[in-house]
Amino acid sequence: MSAQDLQLAMIGSIRSEFEHNLTQQIYVSNQLWSHISNLKEEIIKMIVAVGKTLPEGSTGADMSKAVFQFMLNQKSTFPTVPILELLKQEVRELY
Repeated sequence: MSAQDLQLAMIGSIRSEFEHNLTQQIYVSNQLWSHISNLKEEIIKMIVAVGKTLPEGSTGADMSKAVFQFMLNQKSTFPTVPILELLKQEVRELY
């Protein structure tokens, strides 16, 4: 698999999973759902940005390594962490 093929597969999978879970928004606040939607877009932008750094002809393995390296090099917490904490907080408040 080429890096571009993997990039497209990853983005397609993220969008598909988001659409599959679209009905879950009825269980969380509008604010949290907005954060989740924005997170999806942030991750897609990150995947595209990482893909642009790879030379032409890169493999899917190169792409996956580059994504993991990007995540490891983040100076701040990966964007999923604060959103997960907000979700946990809302669940605790409800139950």
